[in-house]
Amino acid sequence: MDAVSAEHTKLYFYENRLQTYSGWPFEEDCICTPENMAKAGFIHTPTENSPDVAQCFFCYKELEGWEPEDDPVKEHKSHSPACNFILLEKSVNELTVEELLKLQKERQKYLIKKTCNQVIEKFEEAAKKRRGDIVKKAIDIAQCQISTYTYSSISLPPHLWEPTYKSIKSPDCVTSKGF
Repeated sequence: MDAVSAEHTKLYFYENRLQTYSGWPFEEDCICTPENMAKAGFIHTPTENSPDVAQCFFCYKELEGWEPEDDPVKEHKSHSPACNFILLEKSVNELTVEELLKLQKERQKYLIKKTCNQVIEKFEEAAKKRRGDIVKKAIDIAQCQISTYTYSSISLPPHLWEPTYKSIKSPDCVTSKGF
């Protein structure tokens, strides 16, 4: 993967970020205009249910629920204070090749971290679901075993009752496959 190709570095430039703001809900009479959002490093990444989702192209921090009076730079610094892009003290056009490469290296770290967190989240969701399936199956088996356990009480006093088991064939019982 070429981390400094034109495709990977185009969002460093304001004009390219600004082009992502089609359908942004705050155009006029507010602070979070597309121009201010793009200057703060954000790109517009709307979803079907959230038309105001913006993501920093550099640190990948996503913010939604924007209000007209929200200042994009302040919000960015507040939610991602370590973002190297928002901390830049000069224009991208003024960066040396060495500075750009160092920045891109930091951006790749953010991407790796975000990707790892997404994988971990998916794994944890799958593990939670699987645990739930196992617990449900264990409860089904326990209920089946309890329902097959009876006491013989024919002409014996209770202290002499002995447990006996009846074999019940049921798809929900111990004989079922999948556990």
